[in-house]
Amino acid sequence: MFITAQAAYYCYRDRTFKLASAGHCPAFLSRPNESFPEQLNAEGLPLGIQSDYIYEERLFKLFEGDRLVFITDGIYGAENPAGEMLGLSGFARYLPQIWQGGFEGVPENALAVVATHAQGGASQDDKTLLALEVL
Repeated sequence: MFITAQAAYYCYRDRTFKLASAGHCPAFLSRPNESFPEQLNAEGLPLGIQSDYIYEERLFKLFEGDRLVFITDGIYGAENPAGEMLGLSGFARYLPQIWQGGFEGVPENALAVVATHAQGGASQDDKTLLALEVL
């Protein structure tokens, strides 16, 4: 048996962000002056596969206005009636639209993107999203 997981730590003092992943999907970093978000990958096996595995820890410097989004596969794995997944790059393409209107609208906007892509198709997977904005 195994499970995927992700661990993140943000230090307010020096605005550093640490990320480790155990087979989980990447997070996304959007910066105010960049047109496309960066996919934050941290490689690692799912928990329960190898007991002595050493997980990679990635370090990022964050700045005022930076925005982070963490998702589960139920978000990017949504399929349309033709069986095409939204995908990680498809989700990333919509991030500027998802953040439009500010932080409070992110969950609703993200679910609207997924629903529009799925075109009314049913999903059996959970859809979890966590959004952070550096002030």
